[in-house]
Amino acid sequence: MKACAALLIVFHLAAFASAQPVLRLSNTVIGPEAFGGTLPLVPVGRMLTIHNIGDGPFSPAVTLDANAPWLTLLRLDRRETFCNADFLLSPRGMAPGVYSATVRISEPSSREGPQSVVFVIHILPSLIDSFVEPGRSRDYPLLSGFCNRFSPCPSATTTTENGIPWLSVVTNGVGTLGFSQSVRIAPPKDMEQGVYRGQVALTQPSTVDRAIPVTLHVASGPIAAFEAPRIALNLAEGGPWVRALPFHIFNSGSGTLEIGEVRTGSSRLRATWEPQRLQVEANPEALPPGVHIESLSVECNAANCPLEIQVFLQVARRRPPLILRTYQMGDVVTVTGEQFTFDDPVDITSTPLPIALADVEVRVGGRPAPIFSLGFDKLLFLLPGELPDYTAIQVIRGGEASNAVPFYGVTPHIVGITDAGGNPVSEERTVRPGDLFIIWASGLGRTMGEDMPQVRLLGKDVESVRPIFAAPSPGSPGLYQVVVAVPKDQPPGVVRVQFPRGNTVSLWVR
Repeated sequence: MKACAALLIVFHLAAFASAQPVLRLSNTVIGPEAFGGTLPLVPVGRMLTIHNIGDGPFSPAVTLDANAPWLTLLRLDRRETFCNADFLLSPRGMAPGVYSATVRISEPSSREGPQSVVFVIHILPSLIDSFVEPGRSRDYPLLSGFCNRFSPCPSATTTTENGIPWLSVVTNGVGTLGFSQSVRIAPPKDMEQGVYRGQVALTQPSTVDRAIPVTLHVASGPIAAFEAPRIALNLAEGGPWVRALPFHIFNSGSGTLEIGEVRTGSSRLRATWEPQRLQVEANPEALPPGVHIESLSVECNAANCPLEIQVFLQVARRRPPLILRTYQMGDVVTVTGEQFTFDDPVDITSTPLPIALADVEVRVGGRPAPIFSLGFDKLLFLLPGELPDYTAIQVIRGGEASNAVPFYGVTPHIVGITDAGGNPVSEERTVRPGDLFIIWASGLGRTMGEDMPQVRLLGKDVESVRPIFAAPSPGSPGLYQVVVAVPKDQPPGVVRVQFPRGNTVSLWVR
């Protein structure tokens, strides 16, 4: 009897242990959020989702950074399996610079320790320094909002040292539909090359007046420009090299922009120039967790070169994998996130595909999925067959599970269309009524016998056509080839080809 009681106690303790919550955050870093420049220091809200991938009661607590009064918690919206935390970033009155705050997320009954998320803001100096060709213009966003007789619109005046009206404020839309203002720099065609100065003075109801100094460089020839003010990468301490999104540099002047040498400030950066874009990679090496700023110098033939570009290295502590986004093309799913692996990237070029690479696997509805490629912040996998319409995707690294993201079932996706000879069909290379063409697609499932997919031809009328042949493409997991004949009575023109619930692709018939 005592033995039975002991077993019962052990059973209850095991059940209690297995019913503990496990926290996963939707982000490890939020930011860098840019404030200032020509824009006012207006507070913005940001949301963090806290997931429970375990079991049991779930009541997370949020501890703010005592050294960051600019960050406040607005509310916690607790649900059964997740919690949304709304934060407010209030930079008003702060000096230019980079600021960070570490927020601690804890759950007393969690099987794992507390987790953290870093908020980063970048306060830009309130000034404009611009290169513009004579006869051209460039706009900088200034203000936007609503104004009426109860809440007057802000007023702005401009002055220039030389008295030439090259500086103005443009207002679009005034009234209940909202307004937007921008600073316009437009040197006349006959303005000589050189450096000129001016100022924008703002008077805003219920807030502090502002003065924005403006420096204009009138120049001819190429002028280098880029949309983003910085490059940011999320890294893990001691982690591998990670590639940033392409950084585009374009010519806002005349002539041809030529990019020369790209110099990095340390061994933690690698940079190469490709047509129209800069490819940057970073390695945290021995950097501790936190935000670290590096720089790149880009030589070019533009009037404003060399270009100095800041690179934010946001180094997080090692933690379980984090899924941020998924993108599905039929049976093939791309997952982006953080800390999927700490090894070098791997691309699988042969079949069969492995269901695990090193200590990493992907599970869809609990079933292992074959993996195409694996990197620190991106992986591609093939959906296993016979899945329900709704389940979840998780990445497992060394036994540590990521957050679970929903999966809503497989939909067909056409990759492309070729003629019977394998040549892509286009407006120049068309097909005729009665010709065979091949649809290359993913997400078709079984393709033989009675389950062969119907193809819809969307022209003036909608016509369903049964394929002549459909089967997996040898050596290309997840890809199918479907052979279809163009109806003999098909009129000439562009026909949209589609599988039910899938995307559409153009087919040119003549």
